[in-house]
Amino acid sequence: MVSLMSIINFKEKDNKNLIEVRKLLEAYVTTTAIGRALKDNIKELSEIINRMEENINNYDIFSDYDYHFHIRLAKASNNPIFYELIKGISELLKKEIKEFSIFKRDRKKAQRLHKAPLEVLVVKDKGQ
Repeated sequence: MVSLMSIINFKEKDNKNLIEVRKLLEAYVTTTAIGRALKDNIKELSEIINRMEENINNYDIFSDYDYHFHIRLAKASNNPIFYELIKGISELLKKEIKEFSIFKRDRKKAQRLHKAPLEVLVVKDKGQ
């Protein structure tokens, strides 16, 4: 599969628009993942959330797990195109997100926002 990184060729990075696309995609990817995630996906996301919590006072490590959370959530959608899009956009924005994220100041809020879809996945999985 061709990576999004090799397809997108920005003459000038337009991060504002790219962030807008990422936000829209992630909302839909999250909804899709909730409907399609497998037990292994849920376990992996849960492990990432735990690592984020363990490293809440170390922003560099925390933000690396945050990055992986979004990519693994896209993978849990079981749609390879969503996965490649989120992965590619996240790679393009990784440095900017790490440096300017509001979560740099409020990691507890970030943790709550990341736990929400995971909690729905866990409840859904127990119901099956």
